[in-house]
Amino acid sequence: MKSLMLCLVITFSGKVNADIINGDFEDFLVNENGREIISDSLYPGWKSSNTLIDVWGNMHNGVPSYSGGVHVMLSKNISLYQDVNTFLDESIFWSFSHRPRSGWDILQFTVTDLGLDQIYGTTDDR
Repeated sequence: MKSLMLCLVITFSGKVNADIINGDFEDFLVNENGREIISDSLYPGWKSSNTLIDVWGNMHNGVPSYSGGVHVMLSKNISLYQDVNTFLDESIFWSFSHRPRSGWDILQFTVTDLGLDQIYGTTDDR
């Protein structure tokens, strides 16, 4: 199983109706060099496609956090996300940091307009 190390730091500008929550993952701290796998229901702001978030403290397995003292690790085919409401025609600038566990890998970053029904995967998504 290939793993993906995600050190995600989200910054943005522009008017946003609902701010990113816990964009730097610092709202749930683990000990430096520690690790906890927790339910996404306990992790502020974020949801996971398998309901678990693998939280690493700075320098766990020798991996430094990009920013602050915490980062998360994603395994293959796991999505980490949060819903953010924006204003029509506003510009938002996203940035994040990514590090493969070894070698190289591909990270997919997706933004989806849920359409009028506000349900993911329906025909009015853009």
